[in-house]
Amino acid sequence: MGNRYLAAAAASGSVRERRATLALVLGILGLVFGILAPFALVLGYRSLRAIQGSHEWLTGQWWALTGMLAGALGTIVMLVGIGYWLFAAFS
Repeated sequence: MGNRYLAAAAASGSVRERRATLALVLGILGLVFGILAPFALVLGYRSLRAIQGSHEWLTGQWWALTGMLAGALGTIVMLVGIGYWLFAAFS
């Protein structure tokens, strides 16, 4: 089954990088559940590197970038929230 998928993808010329999709999903979820945001950032970065190294065989660059952006925003919000919580708890 996997070989048929790869053969169809090779015939079409490109395949979307799976980690790019996962980075986008985790980035969106990371905006609500902050603990997922750093994973979106890392997955988006790795996916972007894989896409750039594939010589246009892999697609999903915008998905990876959007996942990284949402992951970065979620990580910043999470860290500010933890900092505020610690400051309020110990002052």
